[in-house]
Amino acid sequence: MTFQLFIPDKQLRHIDEDRVIFALWVSYVVVFWGLGELLFPKDSQAGLLCGIVLSCITLFFLVASFFRYQPLRGTLTGDIEFTMEGIRVNGTFYPFTDITAIDFFINDYYGNNASLAQTLTPRLSQGVNNYVKFTDAGGQEYQYHFKLFSANGRRELDPVISMATAEGKLSLLRGVELLGINNYDEIQQFKARHFKEGDR
Repeated sequence: MTFQLFIPDKQLRHIDEDRVIFALWVSYVVVFWGLGELLFPKDSQAGLLCGIVLSCITLFFLVASFFRYQPLRGTLTGDIEFTMEGIRVNGTFYPFTDITAIDFFINDYYGNNASLAQTLTPRLSQGVNNYVKFTDAGGQEYQYHFKLFSANGRRELDPVISMATAEGKLSLLRGVELLGINNYDEIQQFKARHFKEGDR
């Protein structure tokens, strides 16, 4: 199973719509409420007009946030391939025999809208907030981000997750969580298979 490799932008601070609109509202309050009597005549409608315009802009960004995709903030370059033998990243191969611990974070996909916050920033995800983290026999840690195009895309990793759990490279509880096993009987069956395969 092959996915697009994502290299995140290491820049931590980004200018987004929330900050811009907040700055505009602060400026509006300072200019038209704090200094209004000094800058404008008493019968001026400038404050009301600017307030209406700013309210329309805020409403536009709020509605548009539900239909816009978040900035990528990084680059999609090359591929990451997961097999039962190991992980290949742009030609570099990491065999599972050399991996001592591994974990997956795969809760995102393209078009996902998981934001419940009141925000003006785009809500639709690019699907790149997924990554695999593993440690090799020499203690070196690696972390690679990758893109999922659908909610079901994560299921392609189930065989690798099952194998990693059976071999003790991923904890049983974490493996069950990643595989989405909630039924008690299924958990017990998986647990029995885990210890059986892990003792080979």
